[in-house]
Amino acid sequence: MKTLLRLSLLLLLVGCASPQFNYYPPEFLTEVPKKNSTTTAYVGDTLVEQKLFVKHDAIKINTPVKISFSSYTIPVGTYLKVGTEKSKNADAYAIKNTDGENIILGSFVDPAITILAYKNENKICVVRANGAYHCTDAEFTRTIVSYLGESSFQHSLLYSGKVGEKLNISYREFSNNHARPAFTHNVEYDLNESKIIGYKGALIEIINATNNQVKYKVLRNFKGE
Repeated sequence: MKTLLRLSLLLLLVGCASPQFNYYPPEFLTEVPKKNSTTTAYVGDTLVEQKLFVKHDAIKINTPVKISFSSYTIPVGTYLKVGTEKSKNADAYAIKNTDGENIILGSFVDPAITILAYKNENKICVVRANGAYHCTDAEFTRTIVSYLGESSFQHSLLYSGKVGEKLNISYREFSNNHARPAFTHNVEYDLNESKIIGYKGALIEIINATNNQVKYKVLRNFKGE
C-alpha cells in the first residue's frame, strides 16, 4: 500500500515540458553626470562615464529546494532566466546559479537542463533532457541582476590634474569589467586655445580648474549620445 501511494505521488510530480530557450535580456545605456549639469571632480575622479548594462530577469532561492523522489537539490542562490515554458505558464532558468553552483544530483538520476518557476504559483521544477520534469512547492523571489555584458563597453574620462594652462585627462575603456591597456590613453589640452575639450565624441566645458580639482559641464556624452 505504501509503495502504491509513493508511486502515485511520484506520477503527480512528474510530467513533460518543452521549454523554449528564447530569452534575451535587454540592455540599458547609463550616463553620468547628466547632460548640462555642473559638476566638480578631483584628481583621479571620473569626469564623464558611459556604460551599457544588461538587466537580466532572475529568481532568488533563499533555502535549498529538495525535490522529492527525484533526488534533485537546487542550492541557494540567484538563477538567471534563459527562456519560457508557455504551456506551464512558467519561466525557465539556468541550472547553475550566479555563484557557479550547479543543481546537486542524487544517485542514478539524469542531468537537468533547466529549472522552471511557475508565474502564478510557488512551484519549482527541474526539467530533464527527455522533457520529463519533477516539481515541488518552494519559496522564491523574482529579481533583476544588472551587469556589464560581455559585448558591452564602459567609457570613462578621468581628471589627471592641471599644469599651467595644460589640462590632463585620462581616457579608459573597459570590456566586461576588465581594463583594456591598449585602450587607455592620456590626453593633454591647452585651455588657452579652448575651454571646451573633447574625446571620442564626448564634449566637456571647463568652468574652472586647478591642479587638484575641476569644475565643468558635460555638453555631450560619448559617441554623440
